[in-house]
Amino acid sequence: MDVNEIIQKTVDSTVIKLKMAKLIKDDDLSPYEKTVQILLSYNMLKKAGSSKAAALVTNVDKALETMKQDPYYQIIPIMYFDGKSREYAAEQMDVNPTTISRNKKRLLSQLTVLLFSDEYIDKLIF
Repeated sequence: MDVNEIIQKTVDSTVIKLKMAKLIKDDDLSPYEKTVQILLSYNMLKKAGSSKAAALVTNVDKALETMKQDPYYQIIPIMYFDGKSREYAAEQMDVNPTTISRNKKRLLSQLTVLLFSDEYIDKLIF
């Protein structure tokens, strides 16, 4: 084995260890980050007119439908579809902003599982 091969193997091994320790991040978005991006783009996706956009909007709508009974469900449309702030959502729902943040994260996690279940499981296990 020549010096270049030894260096390459060492670098590859080090990068894998750093990724596993979550000290460096893959270029790909996590399922959670994808969920956030989809919600931020939701209104534009509805107008896009492509079959992929329509399918994605349908999947998001179905996932959101399963969550409508949640007392904090309105956080999603207020913040992502209407583009309002956390403080605005808190005022509308008569709770404090910390409650909005906590429940937004919880709702986004639920949506992530519904929209990207396979990727979510892969990220947890592998």
